[in-house]
Amino acid sequence: MTNKNYAVTMSQKQYDDYLQYLTTAPNIQDVKKPNKKEFGEDNKHPTIKPVKLMEWLVKLTTNEGDVVLDPFSGSFTTGVACINTNRNFIGIEMNEEYCQYGQQRLEKAQEEWKLKNASSVEQNANTSEVSQELNSVQDSAISNTNQTTEP
Repeated sequence: MTNKNYAVTMSQKQYDDYLQYLTTAPNIQDVKKPNKKEFGEDNKHPTIKPVKLMEWLVKLTTNEGDVVLDPFSGSFTTGVACINTNRNFIGIEMNEEYCQYGQQRLEKAQEEWKLKNASSVEQNANTSEVSQELNSVQDSAISNTNQTTEP
C-alpha cells in the first residue's frame, strides 16, 4: 500500500473559516428543525434545511462573491443562505411549485438583506458618487493642463 501526500490550496479566509470550523463546528444534533417563520407557511417541500446550517456550509466552502450552484434547490434554502452570506447563487429545480415558492423566498431574503444593510449600501453609494465627482474634477484638470493656448 502506497502512502500518498496531497496538497490543498485555499485562501487565508477559507483557512481561517476552516480553523473556526474545527473549533466551533455545530453539532448536527443541536441544529434545530426550521420553524414555520423560517421556511414559510406555504412551503410544502418534504426536506427543508435550516438556513443557519446552510450558511455555515456555504461559508465553509466558498468566499464572499463566489458562485454557488445548487442543482436540486427544493425550496431554495441554499439560495437564502447565499444572499445572507454575500454569495451569488444559481439554483435548479424541476418542480414548478417549488420554483415559484423558492423565488418568493429569494425575493424576501433580498429585501431583508437590503433593509439590514441599508446604511452600508447607502454609504457605499455616497462614496461612489464622491469618487465619480473627484474623477470628473481630475479628468477636467488633466484636460485643462493638456490644452495649449496660443499667444
